[in-house]
Amino acid sequence: MRPTTRRPRTEASLLTRLRRHCERVLAALELPDRFDLADVQARLPAFTGRPLRVVLAAQTFPAPSGAWLRTASGDVIVIDRDASPLHRDHILAHELAHILLGHDQPDGGTTAAILPDLDPAVVHGVLARRCCRDTEEREAELLASLIMVRVTSPAEAAAAGAMTDRPLRAYLALQRLRPLWRDFAEPYDDIALERPRRRDDLLGWRDLDLRLYRRIIEICDGYRALRRFVIEETAVAAPSGQRRPCIGEHLLREAVALHRARLRKASAASPPVSARTAVSWAAPTPTRESESGSGLAVELARLVAHARARRYARAQAACAFCPAPAETC
Repeated sequence: MRPTTRRPRTEASLLTRLRRHCERVLAALELPDRFDLADVQARLPAFTGRPLRVVLAAQTFPAPSGAWLRTASGDVIVIDRDASPLHRDHILAHELAHILLGHDQPDGGTTAAILPDLDPAVVHGVLARRCCRDTEEREAELLASLIMVRVTSPAEAAAAGAMTDRPLRAYLALQRLRPLWRDFAEPYDDIALERPRRRDDLLGWRDLDLRLYRRIIEICDGYRALRRFVIEETAVAAPSGQRRPCIGEHLLREAVALHRARLRKASAASPPVSARTAVSWAAPTPTRESESGSGLAVELARLVAHARARRYARAQAACAFCPAPAETC
């Protein structure tokens, strides 16, 4: 049964205050109308007076997906190399946001779990990405989202052609992803930046680009939390009474593997050590609609395909955990 608790109204006012502050910080950077993360990253040394280095490293959950380390020689940002391209960009934006917001760092006691090759003695402070666990994390997550919406919007507008139908496209995509978000992001207390009521989600037409971007990133965070429970799917057979969705075989295997991982996590069943992951975390499979698009378009097309296969994948996953023979499920 799904939790029915929602964040109180005071949380909404907190998010409003955080957003105003984040927008002031973003405006102070005086970025051009069209920019990318490299432009933000290039401004950091002048902002902090310290050089910045970005490192890709394997980060297995529950290790954080990213971290900002302050060392004697400068700042180091560590990013999970197995995340998808869009997710990696967001993790980088999140850590840049911590620096821009001037957040304090605790001591370097967690350095070994994040970057084992780095001598803890040279680390003055560590701030790991923990999604939305506290006010500072939520503020960094919000600023990162505002930055990424501005980074991705020009590319999306160019890919979409005419601008007139973009709000409608964003709204429809937002609604298509809601069931997937409820399966993979809502159950985690620290993933969702906010939890909109169904009525507000259906009737709200404000901030569609930001809301859609947040939904995509929160599903990606939910997927990452399940990574250690995913087992490779070599074949997908249709359960009784279920029509096979018209999506690529690889995307269908991904969807089934993720739903089985969700049930495996809920039942505390660990996959065998020899199991290989079924999900191409570092390179989502392009679809016909997204091959020429941006990282956001590729990730969105992938998640929409997973959403189309949701009912089928849930039936497949249930068969795997059902005591009856698969052909009678």
